[in-house]
Amino acid sequence: MKYWNNYWSLNTKGDCFSLDGKSDLSLIMSKFWDEYFLKKGNNAYVLDLACGNGFVGKSAIRNGRNLYCIGVDQSSDLGQTHYENKDTKSFLRLLPNMSVDNLKFVDNEFDFIVSQFGFEYSPNSYNVLANCLRQLKPNGELRLLIHKQSSVIFEHSSNELVILKFLLGEYNIFNKMRNKTLLSDVRNTITDKCNSLILDSADITTSILVNIYTFLDALLEGKGVDSSRINELEVMYTQQKERLEEQIKVSKNEDGVQNLTDSLKELSFRGVEANIFESAEFGVVGWLVEAQK
Repeated sequence: MKYWNNYWSLNTKGDCFSLDGKSDLSLIMSKFWDEYFLKKGNNAYVLDLACGNGFVGKSAIRNGRNLYCIGVDQSSDLGQTHYENKDTKSFLRLLPNMSVDNLKFVDNEFDFIVSQFGFEYSPNSYNVLANCLRQLKPNGELRLLIHKQSSVIFEHSSNELVILKFLLGEYNIFNKMRNKTLLSDVRNTITDKCNSLILDSADITTSILVNIYTFLDALLEGKGVDSSRINELEVMYTQQKERLEEQIKVSKNEDGVQNLTDSLKELSFRGVEANIFESAEFGVVGWLVEAQK
C-alpha cells in the first residue's frame, strides 16, 4: 500500500479509478453504493476500510439519513477529513495514518463495515476480519468489493498503465514541460499517440490527460508555469503508475476470495456469500463478498 500515500495527498478531486473522478467506473461504483445506502443507511454507524479520499463515505452521507461514517486509511494525507451533509443530517470523518490491520474501535459499534477494493491489500486479512466481527453490532453487515483479474477494472487499469508508462518513459512529457520543448500541436500528438496504444481508449486517455492538458494549454498560451507545480504533477502520475502495478498484482491472486470466505466461515460469520459483481454496461467489475454477524 505504500504507493497510495502520495497518490491521495495529491489527488483531492479524483478517486481510485481516475485522476479526475469522472470516469465511467466512478459513475458505476457511485451508483452501486448510492443504492445500498439509500436502502439501508438510515440511523447507522458505518466503518469504511482503506477509504482513500472518502469515495464510499461520501455516498453514505449523501444517501443515508442520520448516518455517521468513519473512514480509515494508512495514507498520511487524505486532504479534507471532515464532511457534513446538512440535508441528510449525516457526517463523514476520515482518519489518516490508520492501518486496517490495527483498528481499536469499541465492540459492537458499527452497523456496517464496508470496503471498496482496499481490503485485499492487508497482509493479515484474518485478523482484520476478526476485528470486524468484534466491532460489528449484532446482525451487522460486512460488505467488501474485491479485485478480480477477469474484470473491467483490471482491463482498464492495465490499459491505463500502458499510457502512463509511455508518458513517463518513452515520451518523457514532464521533462518536455520543464524545458518547454513543446510543439504547437503537442496536445493532439499526445492524444493521438495514447489512443493508438490501446483500442477504444478515448475515455481512458482523456481521464489521464486532463491535468496534463491544463499545464500544456498554459504553456502554449505563454503563461508562466512554476516548475514546482510540474514536479508535483509528475509525482502524482508516477504514484498513479506504481499503485496500478501493485493493484494488478493483487488482482491476479485468484485464491484470495476463497481464502476470505473460508476465514469468514471459520470466524462464525453468517450468510457468507461471494458473487461476481457485474455492470450491465461493462460486465464484470469484481467480487462482492457479504456476510453478517
